Amino acid sequence: MLRWRKPPWARPLDYCWVILGLGFGAHVVDAMLRQGFSALAPFYQPDLGLSRTEVGLLSAAMSLGGVVLLLPAGRLCDRVSLRRALAGGLAVIALALVAVPLAGSFLPLFALLFITGLGHAWISPSTSRAVALWFPPRRRGTAMSVKQTGNPLGGILTAALLPPIALVAGWRAAVVTIGLATALVAVLVLASARERELPATGRSAKAAAGLRELLRQPTLWAASAVAAAFSAAQFITTTYLALYTKEVHAQDAVSAATFLAWALAGGFVGRIFWGVVSDCLWGGARGPVLALIGLIATLAALALGLATAPWPPLLLVAIALVLGASAIGWNGVYLTVLAETADPRTVGTVTAVGLMVANLGLAGGPPLFGWIVDLTGSYRWGWWLVALSSAVAAGIAWAGMRRTARRW
Repeated sequence: MLRWRKPPWARPLDYCWVILGLGFGAHVVDAMLRQGFSALAPFYQPDLGLSRTEVGLLSAAMSLGGVVLLLPAGRLCDRVSLRRALAGGLAVIALALVAVPLAGSFLPLFALLFITGLGHAWISPSTSRAVALWFPPRRRGTAMSVKQTGNPLGGILTAALLPPIALVAGWRAAVVTIGLATALVAVLVLASARERELPATGRSAKAAAGLRELLRQPTLWAASAVAAAFSAAQFITTTYLALYTKEVHAQDAVSAATFLAWALAGGFVGRIFWGVVSDCLWGGARGPVLALIGLIATLAALALGLATAPWPPLLLVAIALVLGASAIGWNGVYLTVLAETADPRTVGTVTAVGLMVANLGLAGGPPLFGWIVDLTGSYRWGWWLVALSSAVAAGIAWAGMRRTARRW
């Protein structure tokens, strides 16, 4: 008979769900920014006179800000409270967003989005550390994936709500709406977040200083390379899917955003599904699951590459769902790999290292996709770039991550 066994180091399980809820909320508002700008691209691109490459650079600006601060933020997340780390990062994002109405051209907007990246650097290390410490190994992949569903849900909300707001009040007002929602979550974190004592792992007190030894582990770098390839595929999808359906499949701006919403809905379901599959079907092995995700994303991106003339909307919705479930649904399993590779005292730092590598793909993918489409005049080669990136992720995951990461 199956029974839930409370780990000896855990506090009452009810507060686990408060921690999970705070992390979930933080990722929702973070995604409202990072994916909301993609949904608003059909509005701000003509208003500011931007090329497709510049649209990709705006997406990359948020990632570049994160890369600059990720490692210091990750190390501080291991040393300061969740309340300070998470609320501080959210406050930086909110302040930058409410200043967006002052930006009337590409460069000021790029600078403000770069600042939001500085705030974003605190979110994943702090929330991943909190979830990893509060949930036992047999539930950790699922809990981490549920936390990460905040990203596609935030994207769904922005794809559904922000274009109508932009039609009525302008795209800048829609961005300010994101800033106010982010400030609200920061207040909730300040009011309810609390810390958990570190579990005993049998390791010495010097474990937290053993980062050099940790960075020599091949699992960490294999997982980070997988994440870089997946990040390129994910952010190309969220940045350009709305523009692609508008320009190739003759959809208006609001209808085009709904296809992005379908992809994000696939990502929402996929993140939970893959977390459960990893915990229950593969017994905690994360590599084979990431390889399967990459294979599915490759096939979906190849299908979009073939759709260079108007296709039936229902078929496009089906492809968007599959692409979202794979190219957007991988994140929770990956963050679980990082958390389980780390010592409890270094989860924030290791998460930051992994995300720094992942952000290379995230920052480079959208501008490269836009450049390819501008150069060729066709989205075909751009989507085939997504297929190639996903195939690389699948290959690395299968070749280098078959063994289960160390569990604690």
